[in-house]
Amino acid sequence: MKLFLNYTKIILINFLVFIFGLILLEIVFIVYLKSSSFQNLIELPSFLKSYVTFKVADIIQNKEDCAKYDKELFYTLKPGNCIFNLAESSESYSINSLGVRDDENSLIQPEIIFLGDSFTMGWGVSNEETYVKILENNSKKKILNAGIASYGTAREMGLLKRIDTSKLNYLIVQYCPNDFEENLSYIQNGYKLNVSSEEKYNELVNLEKKKSEYFFGKHLIQIYKELKSILFSKIHENKLNQEYSKLTKDFVPKKLEKVNNLKTFPFGEIEVEFDYTNDSKNFLHLHGWANGEISNLKIASFSFFINAVEVPVKFTKEIERLDLVSKLNLVNSTKIGWSAEILLPNEIDKDLVLDVVVKDTEGKEYFIQNKNKKKFILKKTKINEAETFLKILSSEKKQINENTKIILISLFDYLLNPPDFLQDVEKLKSDKKYPKYINNLKVIPVQEFLNKENFLRIDKHINPTGHKIVAEKILEQIK
Repeated sequence: MKLFLNYTKIILINFLVFIFGLILLEIVFIVYLKSSSFQNLIELPSFLKSYVTFKVADIIQNKEDCAKYDKELFYTLKPGNCIFNLAESSESYSINSLGVRDDENSLIQPEIIFLGDSFTMGWGVSNEETYVKILENNSKKKILNAGIASYGTAREMGLLKRIDTSKLNYLIVQYCPNDFEENLSYIQNGYKLNVSSEEKYNELVNLEKKKSEYFFGKHLIQIYKELKSILFSKIHENKLNQEYSKLTKDFVPKKLEKVNNLKTFPFGEIEVEFDYTNDSKNFLHLHGWANGEISNLKIASFSFFINAVEVPVKFTKEIERLDLVSKLNLVNSTKIGWSAEILLPNEIDKDLVLDVVVKDTEGKEYFIQNKNKKKFILKKTKINEAETFLKILSSEKKQINENTKIILISLFDYLLNPPDFLQDVEKLKSDKKYPKYINNLKVIPVQEFLNKENFLRIDKHINPTGHKIVAEKILEQIK
């Protein structure tokens, strides 16, 4: 009995020590988030930085006090004042009637306009510390800061249409590599922005509200979930690599013959996305649905072809999709929701065409549609980012005077390798198909003058010293 009590005591003490340790860790993390000196002393691992950036700090465009829905641009900043909280700072934002971080007077015939995303807006720094304000104070020019977080070039040009450009001498455009997705979508959509609904925006606002709700132990629980997700992602990738080795060992590909003779499969769709890469391989992730049985039509198999040559596929899910039953009013049908992974070449040096074919039990073959198209074209990894940017910039001749001088800068996370974007712009800008203001565009590689010390410790944006350097480089060009 005495031995049992001793063991029970040891277990209880260890349990209490464990609980106390968890409580202490939660308290330490909370103190860390509120202490700049603590943050300067300890460097967080990347997954914790990501957690703080997306799950703890404010995302200004989703914050109800700071932004509002816009049917043409999805959102702008909300006129008035709001507090924007990051782990490393808490700044007061003063927003004018246009919905940008500047005063009303700057809207009246500005001589210089800055377009850009969160870097230009001044994410995590005071208004006086932004490179826009520093430049204004040193140049004595009337300058408008029209930067809004997460805007790509397409939305920046849409915002420019709302600005008085009658006295515009310089247009300074700040580019970030994540602008490319928006820009490409804009061009593919016939030079029109594909803006989500107000309901979708309100969903993001509600998620942002929930993020601010706190209960003791929240951070430890969320961090555990982040670690678990990372671990399972790595396990999944390793498992896929092993399974693909087995799949490809005895796989004999066949060619897709008589492509044009195949009919569209009437009861199913497919969506495709370039999902992820790991250290050695590229995977294409597909997810879709199809009827397992409609009248006498039954699915026997799926086949996947890249450039008309069959490729091995690993199915990762095969589940019923009851939500799609109501969509088609097919109450008694069996729905198969599925996802799969396709291994792609390590180097994608040309456009790839994906065909998905379903065979029924009678041996007939059909296309499965991809968003109402027979073919899905996977563009090569780099889809001429610079040309996409220049096309958008040159399509706004009404807003940009032929004599307006354009300066292009590019800013991004210091951990990323500098892309070839600026070099490509330099090569392409002199093409005669572009207007004069494109031909005369000046490129300033400001990122080359920045180092790790010029960025916020947790966030990926530049700090006051970084803003000062950027302002100096732009001022040199203007002078």
